[in-house]
Amino acid sequence: MSDQMRLELGQGPALRDAGTNSVLDRNQEWAKKAERLLFLLAVSGYDFSAEDIYEEIGPPPHPNLMGAVFLRASKAKKILPTGRVVRAERDARHASMLRVWRGKQTP
Repeated sequence: MSDQMRLELGQGPALRDAGTNSVLDRNQEWAKKAERLLFLLAVSGYDFSAEDIYEEIGPPPHPNLMGAVFLRASKAKKILPTGRVVRAERDARHASMLRVWRGKQTP
């Protein structure tokens, strides 16, 4: 593997985080609504997916925004993946697989 390829592979997390911050910064109104709902779902004790957010507040204005909201909540340890996946129900998602989440329980 070339040095250039190693350099590019090593930058993945930093590039992801920069992209996440950029899309969140440019879409603050929708992101704040989604984060409030995500927090309510997290403290409810029920499992949930991105479909629950979409169903309640509608589509994000940028295709990477939903993932950015979930990534930020996960990195902040507000939500945890359950290890389960479900099929998306919206036709536009073409029955793709979605991770199922739950709120982090504090002792």
